[in-house]
Amino acid sequence: MHAALRTAELRALIFEELPLRTLASLARSCKLLSASALAVLWYELHDLQPVFRLLPESKRIIEGELEYITPRDVDRIRYYRDFVRRLTFPLLPAAGRLSPSALKQIIVALDEDFLFPYLRYLDYTGPSEYFSSFPALIPHSLTSLHLNIEDEWYLDDAGLSTATAMEVVTLMMAKVRRRNISALSLRLPPEMPIWPVAEILTGWNGLRTLTVMGQIDEKTLAAIHALPLLQSLRLLCHPREFLPFCRTERKSSSLRTAKIHIPTMTDAAAALALNSPPDIDPPLRLHELTVWPENPENMEYLGKQLRNHCSVDELENFIVQWNELSSVPYAVVVTMQDLRPLLDFINLRHVRVDLNCRLDLSNGDLEAMARAWPQVRTLHLEGTRLSTSLCTLDGLLPFAHHCTHLEQLAVKLQSGAVVLPTKKPDIVHLGLRDIDFLDSPIEPRERANAAAFLAMHFPSSMLIRSSYGERGWDDVMYIYPTFIEFARAYST
Repeated sequence: MHAALRTAELRALIFEELPLRTLASLARSCKLLSASALAVLWYELHDLQPVFRLLPESKRIIEGELEYITPRDVDRIRYYRDFVRRLTFPLLPAAGRLSPSALKQIIVALDEDFLFPYLRYLDYTGPSEYFSSFPALIPHSLTSLHLNIEDEWYLDDAGLSTATAMEVVTLMMAKVRRRNISALSLRLPPEMPIWPVAEILTGWNGLRTLTVMGQIDEKTLAAIHALPLLQSLRLLCHPREFLPFCRTERKSSSLRTAKIHIPTMTDAAAALALNSPPDIDPPLRLHELTVWPENPENMEYLGKQLRNHCSVDELENFIVQWNELSSVPYAVVVTMQDLRPLLDFINLRHVRVDLNCRLDLSNGDLEAMARAWPQVRTLHLEGTRLSTSLCTLDGLLPFAHHCTHLEQLAVKLQSGAVVLPTKKPDIVHLGLRDIDFLDSPIEPRERANAAAFLAMHFPSSMLIRSSYGERGWDDVMYIYPTFIEFARAYST
């Protein structure tokens, strides 16, 4: 045996690059390497078909009870199942999946606690009818559980009631919550009454990552903010599902990352339990906040609540981005007044304000941001085409003075004359690599001056562009290298 194949880690790396046919041949023909090849082949299953195919063809019955499963069948399943670490259990058509009774029969025949004893990741999409078998699919080794319950069309066919589905899911989750699961994703049917999510989440004290998609109420938020080790939270709530403004007691300050798909900014504050007086709850030490609002009104309120409840030197990423459900009234305008509370977060590194409404800014606003966020690396400021921008190329100069780490910038400029400096610039920014001027217009006669200005102050840019397709900025990028050479000669 080659020396490289004697080490398990090297074998795994080598076998991961082999095609499946080669691995299957290796597993059949080489006894010394069969286990290593099978470990790669069976590491991840995308459904339960491979287990189903371990049975003799005569026993592969989709509906109803399987024929008698022999000890030989059991031994074959036991041998292969130990290699499985990841299982994706999609909702396949009836002709391609085991019935719940057939799955339960296999589990009973194994006469052991778990179908896959070393499983670490389980992703299930389907009806709750299978959940009675789930305790046997969730071993103590499992650390990541993703459940996408799709009962709305299935209940009528199966003759089940909504109450029964909820009871099955709740009981199953109660059985497994004491295990070692640290990441839980729960997607609930949107067309059904509010599920007892608070009851489902209670007791999951080891959770560090949580995703909930569905109907959210005050009890659910209270259960979420009582999880003592929770570090990452993702909430996806549609307008009809979120119960608006509520006050939730936050018992834990462990949350570091929050991503929220929510109707309004006020709802976002409620989802983070920021509506109580600042002195009551422990301060949050958020590192990253992403909000996808349907309506960005009251951004100032969210900023003030963040400032009151969060450590101002810990927040590094702040993203507000419109989503496909956005329906913003024409009169909504976001200005620096709405963003001002964020200036207190001095260690922001990534800021994205991308709104489906007007975002009106000026050079003075850009300077305030540059002075407040000296650590910023990416800054994206975008509204609709109706936005009124009073910013000019001169407005970028504060970033050269104060934001030495800035690498990406997206901002809209107004059309106007570009004034070239008459003396050697006192500072040159060497870090800015990507400048996106969005839908900024630029007159043909100003393109050379814009290229010269950027070459003198930002000579390291690799991309000057307009993501809206304003072709004039392509011309600026084309002649920009020429002016860099000129700027170098001018500065010596």
